[in-house]
Amino acid sequence: QNFVQFVEDVAKEPTALPMLLAKKMPSSTHYYLNFLVLQWVTHGMNLTRYIQVGKFVGFSKLWSEDDARALAEPEDQDYYGMGSRSARFTINMLIAIIFGTLSPLMYLLAWVNFYICRLFYGYLCVYAESRKEDSGGYFFVNQLHHVYAGLFFYCLLMIGIFLERAPNYVPAGFAVVAFIYAFISYRAFTKDFEWETLPWEEIAQDADGKDFQPEDSGETYVQAELIDELPSTKLS
Repeated sequence: QNFVQFVEDVAKEPTALPMLLAKKMPSSTHYYLNFLVLQWVTHGMNLTRYIQVGKFVGFSKLWSEDDARALAEPEDQDYYGMGSRSARFTINMLIAIIFGTLSPLMYLLAWVNFYICRLFYGYLCVYAESRKEDSGGYFFVNQLHHVYAGLFFYCLLMIGIFLERAPNYVPAGFAVVAFIYAFISYRAFTKDFEWETLPWEEIAQDADGKDFQPEDSGETYVQAELIDELPSTKLS
């Protein structure tokens, strides 16, 4: 109900979004502090691979251990896959970015969270789980898009906070400048970087790594079928 009311208020007066964020979001910091701590528990549960262990124990009662192991793998990609994990980790990062200024303890809890991720998933992905296919960076690039979206949200929140609590408009002015810079940076990120294909300068290189210098060999290619004489046809 509160969310519906929030959407209605934004729809009625979109320019009031920073002020609405400043009024609503500070009261949510304690919830997200608890949320980040609970993430540590989920990482520990993932480390035990309890789903695969349960499947293996159940299947081993009916089939051989080799068959039970084959049936228990791979893990569910909808939750344990790279895309799902990338989305959840990005959410945790944005919680720290958006709420960290309001509650600095959020930074510490987020750091602990990602340190645990480095330990646990560094082991799981290399030694325990099924091999993940290389996606070519799509998940990472999507994570960066989402982080930029969170930065825009953070800038709007700070603009509202400064307008409501600062003694003058100077801090809000800095937040507006930060929002503009984030927008320019995001535009450069989407337009200036080539990550799906290599630029020609990287492809056209000699074996020694230097730029390829084309030389005219004097030879030409002519398709033989175009110069051969056509077979004569006689009309009866």
